[in-house]
Amino acid sequence: MRLVPTRAGEVLVDGVSTARRTVAELATIFGFVFQSPSQMLFARTVREELLFGPRNLGRPASAAEGLLARVLRQTALDTIEGILDRPPLTLSFGQQKRLALAIALALEPRTLVLDEPSAGQDYRTARRFMAEVSRIDELESTYFITHDVDLALTHADRILLLRDGQVVADGPPARVTEDEERWRACNLHVTSLMRANARWRMGDGRFLDAETLAHRIVAQERSRGGGKNRASENHRRE
Repeated sequence: MRLVPTRAGEVLVDGVSTARRTVAELATIFGFVFQSPSQMLFARTVREELLFGPRNLGRPASAAEGLLARVLRQTALDTIEGILDRPPLTLSFGQQKRLALAIALALEPRTLVLDEPSAGQDYRTARRFMAEVSRIDELESTYFITHDVDLALTHADRILLLRDGQVVADGPPARVTEDEERWRACNLHVTSLMRANARWRMGDGRFLDAETLAHRIVAQERSRGGGKNRASENHRRE
């Protein structure tokens, strides 16, 4: 995205070096959401924040109202009364996070890049934020950089582990987490959710979040208990 200059080698996007693309071109491919939303906010109102990028790209003014309505709906900000006239920094942290996402979406990118999407949020707020991102149908892909192990494993279908600037593992969550020694060597800790998934997940290989996994465990235990109860009942009848 050319936020920082390339010191060595090159970065390719769709097979073309970013050095040969303008920042405006890259902005319509990647929507970038900073870890701290305040780094993206500078305008006097939410309306001005959302329209700044499209105006700079020469998007027609006639499409502005439709654009505003769409990105507010996609980020669940449309339920806040008078949101477009609010100063961005008067919003709560969670609302600012969603506004930062809306700003990125206003450029209609194909891909989102999220830097530490759960930073500064509790479990419930972060989970809701990621759910909102996953419901955006217009996106072809989403990338996020995070130290939140459980967030990465439960929301990504592909995990890359980095160590000393090198990719040491690349694959689906269930496979990447199989080697605990390699996992720890990347300065990552083995979480209780990882251990629970290793014990309880089914053969589909999906890594489940805590809530889904809890429901599955309860269902399995009830199923086993039901089987035992039926066996006991049959024994008594005999």
